[in-house]
Amino acid sequence: MKRLDSPYPLDIRRLPLRFSVELVGAPKPWTGTFLTLVSGGSVPSEQLRDLARFLVGSDQPGGTIAFIYCGLSLSFDEQVSELTAFQRTLAEHTRPGSQTINISHRGGIGLSSAAELMGAHYGQLIALSGTELAPAWQPQKGTKYLSLGYPEAQQFAEQLGVEGLNHPMKDPSFEHRWYCPPSGSRWGGPLHSGEGELILSAGPENEPLLSELRESVLGLRLERSA
Repeated sequence: MKRLDSPYPLDIRRLPLRFSVELVGAPKPWTGTFLTLVSGGSVPSEQLRDLARFLVGSDQPGGTIAFIYCGLSLSFDEQVSELTAFQRTLAEHTRPGSQTINISHRGGIGLSSAAELMGAHYGQLIALSGTELAPAWQPQKGTKYLSLGYPEAQQFAEQLGVEGLNHPMKDPSFEHRWYCPPSGSRWGGPLHSGEGELILSAGPENEPLLSELRESVLGLRLERSA
């Protein structure tokens, strides 16, 4: 696709008209980080919006914008095709040196990893309480992988191999980070429900994880530009 001389060959603000995405933030000529947030389907969209607003607001005005994927009414294969097409279009129409980062919650990692198999590419793929990766998934060259989570029933079952064959917290391609939630859930102790949703909170109860996420999202671009 031919590039034009303008900062963005495509008006980024029009992407939600072509794909099942919601834009958070206002793109500027200097925008350098483009986030795609993908839900597993069980989380209210407002929680994803809060997290997206937090990350966008952590950067200089216009430095980061976010897209929330909203195509959950489609079949899995349709979602994979659309997410792949969206990511390819975004990559083709952003300035050289821009960073595209995917943040997937729970089952959203299955969708995003399947999109990678179809040709989507990200500078970084971050799993939040991620469940099973797509079958035959392999890490892509040039992509950084990070898995963040709290001790909770879903993750416990995955660690034991009871649920899921291949998930981010056991895959060696991912860096792994566990956090201690306010509830006191810990490995070897009582596990409380709700930790999988806490991971999306933009409140102070989630601050250690938010700090890691903010550093990963913003630090990657700063590191590349150094």
